[in-house]
This record gives sequence, structure tokens and C-alpha cells, in this order.
Amino acid sequence: MKNLLCCTICLLTGFCAMTARNLSGRIITADSGQPLAFANVVTLSVADSSLIAGSVSDENGLFKIMIPDDEKKEMFLRVTYVGYNNVEKRLDASAEMGDIAMTPSSNELGEVTVTAPKPSTKLTGTGLVTNVANTTLSSIGSAKDLLRFIPLLVNVGDDWTVLTKGTPIFYINGRKMRNKNELETLRSTDIVSVEVITDPGAQYPPETSAIVKIKTRRPHGEGLSGMLSANGGHADNALFIGNANLNFRHKQLDIFVNSHYNIYTSRQEISSLSNLLTDPAVELSQYTKNNIKNSGLYVNTGASYTINENSSFGASYSISGNLKREATSTGWQDVTIAGINDENIITENFSKKKFSPYQTVNAYYIGRIGKTTVNLDADYINYDQKSNQIIKETSQTLASEVTSTDKNITDMVSAKLTIENTLWGGKVEYGAEYVFADSRSTYQETNAGTTDYNSRMVEYNLSPYIEYSRRFPFGYIIAGLRYGHTGQTEYRNGIKRDSRSYYNLYPALTWSKEFGQVQMQLNYRSYSNHAPLSEYSDEIHYVNRFQRNAGNPFLKEADIHTLSLMGMWKFLIIGARYINIKGSLVEQSYIEPDNPLVEIMKTVNATERDQTLSASVTAQPQFGCYSPSLTFSFSKPWYSMQQDDQRLSFGKPAFGIYFFNSINLPKDWMIILQMQYQSKGDDAASRMLRDSFDVTGVIYKWLFNRRLQLSLIANDIFHTSKRGILTYYGASTRTSWITSDSRSVWLGVTYTFNATNSKYRGNTSKGKNENLIKGSM
Repeated sequence: MKNLLCCTICLLTGFCAMTARNLSGRIITADSGQPLAFANVVTLSVADSSLIAGSVSDENGLFKIMIPDDEKKEMFLRVTYVGYNNVEKRLDASAEMGDIAMTPSSNELGEVTVTAPKPSTKLTGTGLVTNVANTTLSSIGSAKDLLRFIPLLVNVGDDWTVLTKGTPIFYINGRKMRNKNELETLRSTDIVSVEVITDPGAQYPPETSAIVKIKTRRPHGEGLSGMLSANGGHADNALFIGNANLNFRHKQLDIFVNSHYNIYTSRQEISSLSNLLTDPAVELSQYTKNNIKNSGLYVNTGASYTINENSSFGASYSISGNLKREATSTGWQDVTIAGINDENIITENFSKKKFSPYQTVNAYYIGRIGKTTVNLDADYINYDQKSNQIIKETSQTLASEVTSTDKNITDMVSAKLTIENTLWGGKVEYGAEYVFADSRSTYQETNAGTTDYNSRMVEYNLSPYIEYSRRFPFGYIIAGLRYGHTGQTEYRNGIKRDSRSYYNLYPALTWSKEFGQVQMQLNYRSYSNHAPLSEYSDEIHYVNRFQRNAGNPFLKEADIHTLSLMGMWKFLIIGARYINIKGSLVEQSYIEPDNPLVEIMKTVNATERDQTLSASVTAQPQFGCYSPSLTFSFSKPWYSMQQDDQRLSFGKPAFGIYFFNSINLPKDWMIILQMQYQSKGDDAASRMLRDSFDVTGVIYKWLFNRRLQLSLIANDIFHTSKRGILTYYGASTRTSWITSDSRSVWLGVTYTFNATNSKYRGNTSKGKNENLIKGSM
């Protein structure tokens, strides 16, 4: 393996050396000479003002921009900052720009309206990066509010999706986000940029479909600052979300406490028809109404210490969980056997969970030694969960009650080390990621005919990786290789039952290049995916008289190959992706040999390849205060499977439309209207039977120099976000019509105090109202 990695490095980097021109300088105020942090600095073409490269000044006002040697255009430098006049300079042969002084945009007394610059998006070698600092987005509220404006990122309720890619994993300053409540507690004023990585490279786990990297500014200023928010809502019942975030900064030390509390209830109604290919055939017509009452808490506290501009370390502790969770499911089930109505069953299902803490301890170190950057991030996670469930079934001929207790304790340790350095005219990043998980479970049932168990699953994963990037005359190349070694061991009642190991190489290659104003990016990835630990057990869980759920200890990894293309021209973004999966993980069922009236469902490896071609086109023009974003998406699957004695094919394409509109009005008002449409179509072994349509509206109002924010949010205004699905399982089919209380109204208030709390107050002789910002998108 060492020889292989060495050979790989040589192949990736064995080219002639090439240098790039580095522009550097410092942004300062003309009146006091103080540095300006987070000023936007870009190089533009003299001919058509097209963007060539860009950067943001750091806390000391310093900036550096790399311009490739093959760039032959005449260029000029533009610097923008809220409240200051733009500065433009023609570039000459000098690479050192020196100090660039910026003058305030007005010298008059009284209130001055300052138009903040609009956020800019640029195609990188792996995705899209949007600058946030010092733009109209920086004062939008929380990170969750901000992410609505990021290209390709779609929000419906609490879920996020990257168009044509899937559910992303979030990273904040290189640290993996493990609780979505962090998006509620992170302030947009602290965010420098957001990058959507549509094709994750060798640094990330192979099963990752997309990455969202949020970069925040380093703590600065002195004293106490914070954000308090309260949101009350109503769907079928009252809802509440509250956040309280406090920061205390003294010199290089930053101490923080973030908390989140919620109370919510949810309702879901499912009408389904299941046809079981048992002997004799069974038809189950079922209606279920699910109600959940929940209260949850999240607290995160810690400290960080900034050694110098390039080095810092810190640690944090977080605890989250449901303080109380009760789920009730009621309904009925009509049973038809061999075409004859057998019985009508009234069903009741009640489950209750007490406080199940999810605890995390995190520590990190970021430092630079010479030209080498070191990033170390480590987590310890403990999850203790216990639930009790009662299932009642009553019919004309029988009555049954099944009681179950499920307890799970999981301990996990993860660590990731990344080292970055320059090498032969490019950049090399290498390191390793280690994960160890120990999960212990006990399950007990009464009156179900299944066996109680006491199991333990142990899994570890060690993944060294290397990634090299460099600009060549034919484009910018990023080549990476990740080696994954995964081991899993299963114990039953203290006795080792099974173990399995996986050894894989995951290559990734990206090419990108600019052709005038057109930016292009091409990516190839090869990786594998395995099921969660729980899927490898042979445990059987009771569902109802005719159905059971089971694990599968014989599961194998799925082999996946993807090829992606992305392009950007002015305000247009295009994307296409082809994915080919061998041995994909799918749910299939079989009839229990000893009881031909019982179906058992489990996860298996598909015998046929699962292929999908998807594409999207996004337009993001700017019309003064109006900023629309319109996306058309397309997805075409190729999949087939055996259902009894039939061969079924799935190839109906699906279409989607996503329309996001924001209007920035005078007096610090903003209106957002978001519409999403998804057509019928096939997805693996499922057919979507109903078009889905969702309309969400948001109104923001800021007061007191944007320190106080009022919000009104209406989700799924027309209550059309409903689903209809027909799924084939091999030994059965199931048609489901699903409706939930997705329509809701929220009223929120957020107050931010001492957002920067900096000791330096600047020149205040021009009036306290001069810094009032009324952004225009």
C-alpha cells in the first residue's frame, strides 16, 4: 500500500513546475489608517468586466489573489466595502499592491443609506462558493435563514437538498456538523462564505453525496455579545422554537454557550394497499394516523483560543435529545385472503421515549508552520436511547397485544487529520480519518412469537487519503485517492457471531477551466457504500400478523461510479450527472417458509445495476431589489427487478421546478417566495404517483439598525406537499398515499446585541446614524 501511495503521488505531481502571479496588499481606512476586515477584492477584465479571481481581506486587512500565468487579459482591481466608496486600480507588472485606502461614502451629518454589495458566486474546482461577508446576506439572521439564498441548495421544512445530488453533509470551519440545530444558533453576521461541493473529493467519506462548507470569521472584539430568538408557530397544534446564544471574548480567548429548545407536534395520515404474494394471497387495506408530541433540547458550550492569525485551538461539549417524546398510531386494517374478506382489525400503537441524551465532546487544532497547515479535529459521541412500545390489534375473532422494549447505547470516537502544503507549483493535502463505533442493543417482546436478543456491533474505519491540485495550461486539476479499511464484528449474548472486513480504493479526479466568461468543471468518482450496522443483524421485529422486519448479515457493499459536469456563465448554472450502482442496497421481501401467510422485509443487494442520469439548469439574474432564482431539473432512471414471475422495468423520467424569489424593500423589509414542484416518475423500484407542489412565503422586517428582526413564515401555503408512492418489494407491492401537517405559520423575533463588540469604534464624529445599512439585493 505504501508503494501504491508513493506511485500515486508521483503520477499526480510529476509534471513541469509552473508558477502563478500572486497579487497582495492591505485594505485600510483613509481617515485613520485602520485595517478593514472582510472587504471584497476582485480582479476583473478590462474588456468586459468579467470576474477573473477574487478574495476577501482578513482581520488585518490583508488579501492575496492568485492569477494563473496563462491569463492574458488586461485586468483591474476592484475593492468594495459597506459604507465606503469603491476603489478601482489598473493592474501593472507589480505583484505588490501596498496599502489601498478607502474613504467613507458620505461626509454629511444625519442618516445615510448605504447599499451593501450583492453576494457573488464562483465555480470552484469542486462546486460553487458564495461570498457572504460584507454583503446583503450577512445580516439576514441565522445560518438557516442565509442558506435559503445559496445556489443549488433547497430547503423544505427542516430538510436540505443539493439539486440533482441529494442530502448534503454540513461542515463548519472544517468540523462536521452533527446536530442540525447548529444552523439555528449560528449567526449570519459571523459567516464569511458558503461553499456547496457537488462532487466531494478524497478528503470526505465515499458515501457523501454533497458537502456544504460554512466558513466563519475568527472571533474579534471584546466583551459579551449574543443572539436571542423566539419563534411561535401553528400547524395542527401549537409549535415553539427558542434560541439563546452568548459569546464572551477577551483578547485571544472566546467562550460561548449556544442553546436551542423546541416543542412540536406532528401529524401524518397514510392510506395504503399492500398485496402480499403469500399462499394464499393476502391483501391489506390500511389507514393509519400518526401523532407525535415532542420537546427537545440542545446545548453547546466551549472555548477557543487564537494563538495568531493562522493558529487556534478549542474544545466544546454538547448535549441534545428529546426531553419527552410520545408517538401514537391509530387506524384500521381490512384483511382479504384468497379474495374473501377475512376480518377487520382495529390497530393501536403507542411508543414512549424518555430523555435520551446525545452527547458530544469535540476538540480541534488549526495551525501553520512555515508553509504547512495542520488541521486536527476529534469527537467523542455517546448516545443512550430507550423506548417502550405497545401494539394492539383487535378484530371480530381475536385480540392481541404485543409489548416491546428496545434499548441502545452507542459510543463513537472519530478523528480527522489534514495536512496541507505546496508541492511542485501546486497544493497537496493529505491525512487520515479514523472512526470507531461500539453499539450495544437489547430487545424484548411479549406475545409476538419472536426471540429476544442482546447484541453488540463493533465497527471501525481507517481511511488515509491524498489530494493534489494544480493549475496547468489545459485547466485546473484536482486528483485524489482514498484508501478505506472497514471492519465489523457482531456479538450475540456475549458470543462473537460474525465479522467482516472491507478494503477499497476510492479515486477522484476533477478538471476545471475558464473559457472567457464560461467556467466548466468535470468530475469522476468511484466509491462504495455499505448499510448501517443495524442492517447486518439477523434480528426479526414484529410489525403485524402478516409482516416482519429483519436484518441481513450477508449484505455486501454497493459499488458506485459517478460522472458529473457543471458549467457557469454569468448568471446561468448548468449541471449534469450520471451514476451507475452495482449491488445497490434495496428493500426486498420474501415469504417465511414455515408460515406462508407471513412476509419478511429486509435490505438486500440488488441483482441489476441501478443507473440514473440527471441534469439541471439554474438562472440567477439580478433586477435591482429583485433577485429571482429559477431551476429546472430532470432525472431519468434505468432499473429492473424480478417480481414473482414478472420482469419489471423502471425508466419513467421525473421533472422538477424550483423558483426562489427575494425582494428587498425600503425601510428594511424583505419578502421571499419559494415554490417547488416535483412531477411523477420512477425512482429505483418505486413509482411516484402524485405530483408534489410546495409554496413557502417569508417576510422579514429589521429594526434598530438591524439588531432586531421580525419574521413571518408560511410553509406549504396551499397544503399541496403530498405524496403517492407505489413500491415493489419482490414478494409484495405497496401503494401509499401520504398527507402530513406540512402547512404551518410561524411568527419570530430575533435580537442581536454587540454583534462585534469591538474596542475600536472608528471615527464617530459624523453621526451615530451613518452606519445604517439598507441592503439592496
